Amino acid sequence: MPFNSPAAVRLECALSGAGYSERQIRAVIQCYPLLLRRNPDWVGRNATGFANAFDLDPGAARQLTSACPVLLLANPERLRAKATAAGKVLGLSTKAYLGLALKCPNILNLTPETVKIKVEAFGAHFGLGKKEAAAFLIKHPQFLGRSPATIVRNSRALAKTLGLPSSAQSELLKAGPSIFCMSPARTAGFARDFAGSFGIPEAAALSAVRRHPKLLSSNIATMTQNVEGLAAAFGADTERIVERALCFPNLFVLNPERTKARIEAVARGAGIEAEQVFEVYLKSPTLFVRKTAGLLKRLSILESITALFGTPLNAAMLLQNYYRNLSYSEERLQERLGLARQYHSAFPSWVALVESPNLRIAEYLEGRRRRGRPPGKR
Repeated sequence: MPFNSPAAVRLECALSGAGYSERQIRAVIQCYPLLLRRNPDWVGRNATGFANAFDLDPGAARQLTSACPVLLLANPERLRAKATAAGKVLGLSTKAYLGLALKCPNILNLTPETVKIKVEAFGAHFGLGKKEAAAFLIKHPQFLGRSPATIVRNSRALAKTLGLPSSAQSELLKAGPSIFCMSPARTAGFARDFAGSFGIPEAAALSAVRRHPKLLSSNIATMTQNVEGLAAAFGADTERIVERALCFPNLFVLNPERTKARIEAVARGAGIEAEQVFEVYLKSPTLFVRKTAGLLKRLSILESITALFGTPLNAAMLLQNYYRNLSYSEERLQERLGLARQYHSAFPSWVALVESPNLRIAEYLEGRRRRGRPPGKR
């Protein structure tokens, strides 16, 4: 790139006068060299006018136009009018639409007609209504910056790779929308590379991706490091971690250091060895996704419930043998604790109280009433 050419020097002078740094100027020229053919003074005026037209902080305006230099070719006032009209299609104010542009700058060049076409095409392909499609595009503006045909082509390639019917694509979209920005070639090769890296059948790799589609946007080398790091942290066999990760694919993408810290925090709170908690983690990793304090609180509630039934169990016993009951919400367990304090004799065991749905709870209490013993009596 001829950064020292006469045209580049003139453009550099114009943009530096508008407050652009040398790094930003080089990024502008490298990304959009067509600007070198335009009047540098005119480009400089557009650069200054952009911040004024959108009522932006000058620094933010420079950052946005550096990321999408084609904006410097447009009249700032006309660009604002276009953004206002495009925002209305999505039900957004100009300021809100500009907020999307800070994430995906090239959408400022979209006409309202183009935005409307994208909303309709996106909704039609993924089975979404206009409002749903617009809401999704607002949440993920990178899709607005891409051709609907490209998204459709990529999504079909993804469905073919995973062996899924087209009707399942809307669910994949909710699970991992960024994967639809991947090229068909990358999508097709991912399962093969994934299987090869972990020494597993390709069918097993595809099954893991179907369960956790965001794997497709992950780096396989990083996934390998995550698995090896977790195995090393607890002296476990790597093959065992991979085996569990195929059942709980998010294990491939979780940071092993954070996982280790969370396991150790639970171990300290429960008063047991970290290796024991690690075994529970492998059985039910989802327990450790939520905050550690919440898990320890649920453990404490279960301890209280078991004590009321005359079969007190400590945290270690509950974690190792009844970890599934820790998946219930704190609110539910608190409610069951209240029932245990009043009516524990109406239930055959504390497990029945904790695991039974509300309708079954009512049946237990009604049965006790029919036997002539009010639920509240011991």
